[in-house]
Amino acid sequence: MDQPEVDWCQYQQHIETYKFYIEMAVKIIGLYFAVSGAMLSFYFANTDTEQAKLALYLPWLIGIGLSLFFTTGAVLSVVTRDDVFKLREKLGLEVAPETGVLTLLLGIFSIVLVACVIGFSYVLWSTPANQNLANEAYIPLNSGIRAMSEAIHWADYVSAIGIPVIALIGSWIAFRQFQVSRNKLKHDLFEKRLEIYEAVRNTLGIVARNGKLTQAEEINYLVATRSAKWLFGNEVYLYLDETLWDKIVDLGLHNSILEGPSSEEKKQHAAARGETMKWLISQHSEFDALCAKYLKLRH
Repeated sequence: MDQPEVDWCQYQQHIETYKFYIEMAVKIIGLYFAVSGAMLSFYFANTDTEQAKLALYLPWLIGIGLSLFFTTGAVLSVVTRDDVFKLREKLGLEVAPETGVLTLLLGIFSIVLVACVIGFSYVLWSTPANQNLANEAYIPLNSGIRAMSEAIHWADYVSAIGIPVIALIGSWIAFRQFQVSRNKLKHDLFEKRLEIYEAVRNTLGIVARNGKLTQAEEINYLVATRSAKWLFGNEVYLYLDETLWDKIVDLGLHNSILEGPSSEEKKQHAAARGETMKWLISQHSEFDALCAKYLKLRH
């Protein structure tokens, strides 16, 4: 495997890993909010139970762990971004997915999680576990209501801010994924075009070396170029299907006549064969110029 292929494999691996990390980060934060919401609902529905507050320790601990995890991931993702942009330059691509979005996303998630942990800490250590006045007569009722209200306000604020932020990030990710898909399409199209280009060059090389094509070699040419109609512009398709193919047929006719007995017609075909060979040999550069704009990853 040559270096460009190695670079492209590394580039694709980075992109696939980037998409996987984005997907997993969104799923993890979504699952965390689902668990946190369930625990908060359980707590506020059972504030008269002493052990209800214990349910909040789960999202509190998970929040601490995930905030550290996302912070570490945000720092490490900077290295991946540098590698992706270096490979983009090597491969001559116009754009590359902005993997800095992953860094930004992980950073935002980490900040949100820290806010959640602070909120849970407030509820755990500042809000009485038992809001029942009969059981906790020494705690003023309005104090308990105020604490619960503040906790609810905190949850509302996080939800109100989190939803549009996640929506904006999702839109940006979708746009970048579109660009990644477009580049992949360009690369796939480039490979298919290159196969046709190399087949035609190989045919011209055989003609230059041997002065003729066997029937099998002519069939190989037709098979290799039959999809050119959909992969190249009309000018390339007409060149391969008519102009070049007609000359290949002419060469075969001239060669078959020259194998027969000497005659005036044979002399004419010998001269015509020379002109045909001269034309075919000159087509290396002509064909290169014709295909140049289609054989660029920037196209």
